Amino acid sequence: QWFIGRMRVVQFYLNTALPPELLAASDAVLETAHCGLVGLIGYVFMDTANGLNQGRMSMRFWTQLCSEWSCIPNALAVVSLGATIALPAIYPAQYESIQNGEEEGEEVVDGERILVVLIDVLIPLLALIAGLVQFSGVSLAARKLGASIQRDEYMMAREKWTAIQFFYQVSGLVPSREGWQQDVLQLSARNPSY
Repeated sequence: QWFIGRMRVVQFYLNTALPPELLAASDAVLETAHCGLVGLIGYVFMDTANGLNQGRMSMRFWTQLCSEWSCIPNALAVVSLGATIALPAIYPAQYESIQNGEEEGEEVVDGERILVVLIDVLIPLLALIAGLVQFSGVSLAARKLGASIQRDEYMMAREKWTAIQFFYQVSGLVPSREGWQQDVLQLSARNPSY
């Protein structure tokens, strides 16, 4: 996704199609962020949109790659949850003998009872852990993004992206890379004329 996001045609499309608020928040928070903060912000955006956006911003490769740390805590809980749900399919004979009770005078072995206890206890526990990890990450990331709205970087970036999308819709024109460097929209510094 990061590689695809670095393609000029994809960058152009994302710059004209994504909401200006998302583009501005990305510019204000992620442009100078380290992999820890980028990973935290990754909880808010969908994975595909996040990867494309990181490529659109031309984020450094190692920062983007190391920001994937945020998927590990949730992945551990979700993979464990999936494995627990699959236990009856992995051990069908033991699970059916427990569900049907004792058959033909055979006793249910303690090891087979452990299977039912694992399923009954771990499924809600792992689902709760996965939900708490995701909710905590989203809360912290939303707080960080929300704090950026009050900064000048966000306000300037929002005006920049709003102007770019407006001019593209009206005339089909967008600033070039050289135009960005020369501050063609005059948003990086105060204008003494006003």
